[in-house]
Amino acid sequence: ALDIFNEEPPAEDATAQDEDDDDRDATEEDVPPPAPTDLEEPTMTAVAISAPAPRVLTNDDLKRRLADDKAAASTAEQVAQEKAASAAAAADKAAQSKARAMAAEAQRVAADAAAEKAAAAEKAAADAEQVEVERAEKLAKAASAAEAEEAAPPAKRQKNTAASRPSAATWKDLITSSEFDSVRLQVGTDLFPLKVIQQEELKKWASGSGGWDVDWLSLHKGMPHSFVANSGTKMRLVLLELPPPTSGSSSSNAAEARKTAQEAADHAATLKSAAAAAVAVSAAAEAARGEVAAAAEAAAAVAAVDATVAGQAASASVEATAVAAAAADRADATEKQVV
Repeated sequence: ALDIFNEEPPAEDATAQDEDDDDRDATEEDVPPPAPTDLEEPTMTAVAISAPAPRVLTNDDLKRRLADDKAAASTAEQVAQEKAASAAAAADKAAQSKARAMAAEAQRVAADAAAEKAAAAEKAAADAEQVEVERAEKLAKAASAAEAEEAAPPAKRQKNTAASRPSAATWKDLITSSEFDSVRLQVGTDLFPLKVIQQEELKKWASGSGGWDVDWLSLHKGMPHSFVANSGTKMRLVLLELPPPTSGSSSSNAAEARKTAQEAADHAATLKSAAAAAVAVSAAAEAARGEVAAAAEAAAAVAAVDATVAGQAASASVEATAVAAAAADRADATEKQVV
């Protein structure tokens, strides 16, 4: 009896059930929906789609998220530290490059000044050499003339040194202007300058007062001709064309002129060597100037590149620090949610 009550009712035939469903579907499909009339507008049926409810995180989920956030924050902090270290190294390198560039620029300025100074010294040495060479040439010509006069016969010597026939006007002009450097006393083949007392006597003659003192002034055709000393020595007045010797004989004057010319030539040779050395110094200074300028330009270029790299590294460090701070805040917020 108990088994009778516990028996389950027999299951319906699945095939028959499927056939009923197919018949119902076919019936529904065969009946078309009513067409709208002219007075009715077709209506649209709104279907509300509801969003799925958000999944509620369990405490275990929050713990897993907290672990992930802390790991991300740690990684971000490590990256920020590395970026900061790189930025500090780049800034230090840029500072060193800038210092080297400034030192190179100072060297360039000094090299410019040295090159200009060497060029000025070169010009001064060349000018001094030119002046001394010209002076030595003039002295050499004068010495040659003195030596030629010394070697000439007495008659020819006087012909070359005295005016052929000076006029009274010539004598008076010379005496009035006190140009006694062109007047000499000739004794034999030697020429001597006038004494002061003889100059005074000539001045008296030129002024028309005449007169004599120790030496007697002898006139010829109304012009000064010679002086006759108390001893009877006759000293003829001659008018020179070339600068007369200051004292002594013509032989000693020629030797002195040659000595002076040789000294000038030696000095000119010394100045020539100095000028050549100045040229070498100037060339070396100019070459150094170019090298230092190139080094300064290279140092400036390196400093500019290092400054750019340092700026980029600083920006990257700031960005990495911001990312690390955001990651730390996110981890803190997650930690507060964990029970």
